[in-house]
Amino acid sequence: MTARNQVYDMTRDIAVNLGARKFPVPISYGPERTKRTVFNTGIVVERDRKANDGVRSAPGVARHPVKQYARDLAVVVHVYVQSTAGGARVVEHEAECDQIVDAFVGELRDWISGGKAGVDPQITESRYLAPEDLAAMSADGAEGLERWPGVVYRIKFRLPRGVTRLDYQGNAPETGTPASVGGDIEVKVNGVEPPEIVPMP
Repeated sequence: MTARNQVYDMTRDIAVNLGARKFPVPISYGPERTKRTVFNTGIVVERDRKANDGVRSAPGVARHPVKQYARDLAVVVHVYVQSTAGGARVVEHEAECDQIVDAFVGELRDWISGGKAGVDPQITESRYLAPEDLAAMSADGAEGLERWPGVVYRIKFRLPRGVTRLDYQGNAPETGTPASVGGDIEVKVNGVEPPEIVPMP
């Protein structure tokens, strides 16, 4: 079985959809493997390694022999935006960033809901980063970010992941009902041969 990375799949699909909508914003799945020293407009999506994933009961578990529970995967997104307008100020950077964030969150909602109304992503944080946040990211590997003229927006959310009882090959256990044999059954064991199930007369 080829295991699937749900966060990566979501990132890829949103990148395709935003590209189809003419958004000139590269989207990558992180964490980035090398230190970023040059910052351009772009989106980095990754598992939030500083937050716990949630675990909860899944709807319909009692009626579903395979579905076990649900995990809410902690995800963090950083949106880097620098307006290309000549002499751009913070207001121009923020205007372009808001447009990109709006589009990303819309695609995120559509991806999670599958088109169903009333299903919204569990967003736990959504804000522009302050200078101290940028300095902390700079010290953590994004060297020079606090001096970058653009803006950085952070979105944290939970991505629901259903957990089912499967074997390693991705197969579900058999759940069929045995054919009726009429009346009760008993197990006859002779002490030598394997147990045998036989119909009662």
